[in-house]
Amino acid sequence: MSFFDNYAQHVSRPYVDFLRRFGMDFEASRASGAVVEDRNGRKYIDCIGGYGNLNVGHNHPQVIEAMVRALEAGRPFGWPFISEAHCQLAERLAGLAPGGLDCCLIVNSGAEAVDSVLKLARLATGRSGVICCHGAWHGFTLGALSVSEPEMCRSFGPLLPGVCRVPYGDARAAAEAISPEVGAIIVEPIQSESGAVVPPASYLRDLAATCVASGVLLILDGIKSGMGKTGKMFACEFEQAEPDVLLVGKSLGGA
Repeated sequence: MSFFDNYAQHVSRPYVDFLRRFGMDFEASRASGAVVEDRNGRKYIDCIGGYGNLNVGHNHPQVIEAMVRALEAGRPFGWPFISEAHCQLAERLAGLAPGGLDCCLIVNSGAEAVDSVLKLARLATGRSGVICCHGAWHGFTLGALSVSEPEMCRSFGPLLPGVCRVPYGDARAAAEAISPEVGAIIVEPIQSESGAVVPPASYLRDLAATCVASGVLLILDGIKSGMGKTGKMFACEFEQAEPDVLLVGKSLGGA
């Protein structure tokens, strides 16, 4: 039984079928930078980059060296102990983030960050309603699915109640959808799964002004567009828009 047959049997047959349709059913044996090599020595340019995780490519020597140093240090990295690396990361993110964002919650994945911020919005505002956008994609967990495009989530209902969807790029529609039950608006600075959709100029600034006037939290999901992918550290910086919460991920953890 081949490597791919084993994966299909024990992990995911649909994913193997997907790779075979695109001619990607080869076993990658080595990778460096943007180049992946199969067992026969054939080389491929990786234009996927771990679905957005690999800003500096595969197996960057400085990343490997840092990981080896951390593993060999013998320090504890789990609770209840506070990690120096954790503190340094939080401090660096606070220094990079726009506006007055200076506190960090570091979790395992982008989807977990989305679920965490939905809980934070309820805790901070006492309101459970959320406005999101048609065409959005925020992740695979139940809360993240609830604020994503319904056509991508049809098999997983019922999802969270109190979610209102408006057209992406229409700040007026978002403002008109605000009600006493709404505690947050969550939006991507650039939509990803719908095809790298860039919103109209001033969209994010208008949303921020609406949220300030209404006492609603503005959550910007920069998990896919952040960490330098657009030419600035975070895509919202092109408009100098300052959210109440900024979500980052992908390249932040995948290096």
